[in-house]
Amino acid sequence: MKVVKDLLSEQIYKILKEDIINSRINFGEVLVNKNLQERFEVSSTPIRDAILRLKEDGIVEEVTRSGAKLIDFDPHFACEVNQLIMTITLGVIEYSLKNPENRNEILANLKKYVELEEDNLSTDLYYDYDYHFHKTFFVLFKQ
Repeated sequence: MKVVKDLLSEQIYKILKEDIINSRINFGEVLVNKNLQERFEVSSTPIRDAILRLKEDGIVEEVTRSGAKLIDFDPHFACEVNQLIMTITLGVIEYSLKNPENRNEILANLKKYVELEEDNLSTDLYYDYDYHFHKTFFVLFKQ
């Protein structure tokens, strides 16, 4: 039997986040504490802790005694944010490629994270590796 090392609240947080990412729970929806307690067969404490983690992530906008409301998804705002991130990232990439002293380190990091992403396409680790792939440019940019 595999031992689960995460706290209950961490396990619930991961499940809820995956449900939101995969649209099993919709943006704008209300998470009701009582329903979550029944679903996960736990007390209110791990539910509250998981919801607070979602709030830290910016996924939950309002927490009440009875539950929490997820943020509403605004596709126009998401496009604007994505465009801004892309513009900044392209600038950092352009700068880092003009500085050959970092080029080998950048390429080694990118290759490592691409391989890790390919090995984890259907897991949550994919998102972590994707984050680190893009962060490579910014970290080396600071040097």
